[in-house]
Formats: sequence, C-alpha cells, structure tokens
Amino acid sequence: NYVAAADENPWLQELDLEEVNLTLAKRRQSFAEALQGGNFYTLGKEQQESLAPEIHEVQWLDMRSAVMHAFTSMNGSLLPVNDFQKEEFHRMGLQRRDPMFLTMATLLEVDSFPSLQSLVSYSDGLDQDKEVQRMQWLHDGMSPEEVMAKFKTHNAPAQIMAMFRTAEERAELWQQRTKEEQARL
Repeated sequence: NYVAAADENPWLQELDLEEVNLTLAKRRQSFAEALQGGNFYTLGKEQQESLAPEIHEVQWLDMRSAVMHAFTSMNGSLLPVNDFQKEEFHRMGLQRRDPMFLTMATLLEVDSFPSLQSLVSYSDGLDQDKEVQRMQWLHDGMSPEEVMAKFKTHNAPAQIMAMFRTAEERAELWQQRTKEEQARL
C-alpha cells in the first residue's frame, strides 16, 4: 500500500469526485451497451479492459470509516460497505469480501503519525524492496480461515507483529512520534 498525501499532490485537493463518478457511470453504460449489443466479446483484450468497469464509485472516507470497511472485510459473514456492493454480491452469489487486512494495517499505521512531516521523515529511512519482503504474507483471494491459519503459523518478526498494536499502543506511538517531530524542529 502507498500513501498519497494531498499536501504533496495538488491534484488530490482539486479532484472533482462528481466528475469522476459521472465518468464511471458513463463507462458502465458503455459496457452495458457493448454487452447487450453482443460485441463486447468480439473486442480485443485492451478494448474490453477500457470498457469493463473496475470500480463503481469514488468517495472520500474519514479514517474511522476506512478502517471499519477494511476490518469488516475479514468477517466470516458478508458485511457490505454499501448498497451497490450488497446487491452485486447477492447477484453474483458471493458470500464474503477479500480480506483487506494490509489496507487496514496501513491506515492504522498512517494514523499513528501526528503529521505529514513525521510520516515523511520516517518513510525516508525505509528501503521499499526490503519492506515488501518483510511485510507481505497475506495475498488476494485468501479466505478468513486462510488468513487466520497464516497468522497462527507465520513466523512473524516483531516488525510484522507491530501491525497488531492495541489502540493504547498506537496512542503511545503517536505521542512518541509527536515528541520526535518536535525535537526535529
């Protein structure tokens, strides 16, 4: 997972969600027309990919909501994030969402930094390739049972176990990082 801070990416601050969602709706309409007309499956892969909708809607979420959506993806039973997902999962006969554990852990980690500068300072000291090797042990498509089995049997170093901090530990980490940031100023 990556973090894109609005302060460092002006396009995020200027992103017109209404326009993005309108564009997505038009794409869904073009896709439906291609399916109904019977020509979708005659198109090449790149043309199909340009029509097939990957996402339904873009919206800003507060941190709590984003964490809850990721957390509930690991439920044994389906807890949809919105009516569209509920309807589509029912239509497709899907009983669960893919676990979004790493997304949740990333959101919680980002929330443990008191400021963007604190996050940037910490990140500057990391090696991206080493971090991926150290951290990735969950993969797309795993069932909740597979996630739990992996968790129970994975010989996780302390850095991975840091993702399992309690709320109290995360608050303490935030305080520590605040002090570190003030010391740098």
